[in-house]
Amino acid sequence: MRRVQNLGNLLMTAARANLEEIKEWKLEAGEEDNDRYFYHINEVDAVRRGDRNFVIGRKGSGKTAIAENISLLADYNIFVRRLSFKNFPFNELYKHKDAKFTSSQYITFWKYVILSAVCEMMSKNENLDAEATLTLRKVFDLDFDTALSKSINRITSQSGGLTILRSGVNGAYTKTYYENETPWIARVESLEELIKDYVDDSTYYILFDELDEDYKDVLDVDRRSQYFELLGSLFKAVMDLRRKFGREIKIRPVVFIRDDIYELIDDPDSNKWGDLAVQLQWTQAALQQLAAFRISKAIDPQGDILSFSDAVNALFVSPEVTTGGRGIVKRRPVFKHILDRSLMRPRDVIAYLREVASQTLASGRTRANKDNMRDAEAAYSRHLSRELINEMHSVVPHIRDVFDILSDIRKQTVTLEEFSERYDQLKNIHSDLPSFETTCRFLFHFSAIGNQPSQKSTEVFKYRQPGARMNFNESIIIHRGLLKALQIA
Repeated sequence: MRRVQNLGNLLMTAARANLEEIKEWKLEAGEEDNDRYFYHINEVDAVRRGDRNFVIGRKGSGKTAIAENISLLADYNIFVRRLSFKNFPFNELYKHKDAKFTSSQYITFWKYVILSAVCEMMSKNENLDAEATLTLRKVFDLDFDTALSKSINRITSQSGGLTILRSGVNGAYTKTYYENETPWIARVESLEELIKDYVDDSTYYILFDELDEDYKDVLDVDRRSQYFELLGSLFKAVMDLRRKFGREIKIRPVVFIRDDIYELIDDPDSNKWGDLAVQLQWTQAALQQLAAFRISKAIDPQGDILSFSDAVNALFVSPEVTTGGRGIVKRRPVFKHILDRSLMRPRDVIAYLREVASQTLASGRTRANKDNMRDAEAAYSRHLSRELINEMHSVVPHIRDVFDILSDIRKQTVTLEEFSERYDQLKNIHSDLPSFETTCRFLFHFSAIGNQPSQKSTEVFKYRQPGARMNFNESIIIHRGLLKALQIA
């Protein structure tokens, strides 16, 4: 009897340890244990091979996780530089137009940045000629990973020329010095030739991440034009260098960008970019596999991956959840219940399961019951509300007050007339609010609201139908995941 009791205690301790692990899951890929929790999708291989140069997806869809995973490839013959533009002063970038181009005026600048990063990585390559790497170190002593702004300022500074090492006959070297006034295009061409002279069969990744920093000024027409011209030029620079070096030279710039921003880049060449793009789109089946993978890794980092049903049983008392009231009770799969309250992204699954683990631990249980699910749903709803407010506040001032309007109306489905009347009252207080139509479009864009057609069984949300646009002839419906936070349900 004591042996059985001891076994039960051990199992309970192990179950609580699993919940503690899940409770500590991170939403930011940079803080996550990438070796343990990175969920491999086939598209990653295409990026690693250099078959794809653009990774496009919604915020929270896994772009940064892929960038982190590629960073872990670094080896004696694999070099990675991650250029993160988070908190980057974009005004510094806008200075670097090339007046020779009537459009895409930043192509030369971006090529110069990419080639400089490659030269900096080559300077660390012990397989290259020692004299070449020594000269490269003197010119390209840069830190793109942790001091990006400083590094870009240095390579674009007019306070010094540029020395280029060239190979000559009989293995001899010559050095060419470019004066400060040397046009950028000449410098770019010289760097291209230098790389061709000295590059070996090593692989060089240049990762452009977190490029949405200046998206907050999207309502400013002039700023918006600069921003999207800058991004479009980056895509063109990557395409140009891909053609220039071919597949034999393994220079692999990769651009990670939000799908909503990508869709707004108005360029005649944008259709060509699609052939080199990975679109991160998550289905229910894919998210189920992701959940099973992560729960399995939480239980045993080295163990086998559980089936989805076994993973659900490890975390929940029942694979189904009951909903409804007033004599009408519905039973539905617990994971479907979770996804219906999410935006169908890996980040949502992680955040929701983290709340489930937290609430279950607080109740002293080892698997989540219906009460734990109820509390987790409320906690996740508050999380989702905060996240959407944080995303939108830079483009819609006083967005928290706009959410308060929806909360005060106390209905999931709201007519535009009712919403507009309340919004106009708020605009009388805050004159800097955008027009009602603009705010609705942003709420729809971020899937805080959708359209409710006359066919009540249908809802139109942008996260489900990426091409959908706000229909001002239909009522709006508030996303189900926000209802608890808005005290509607």
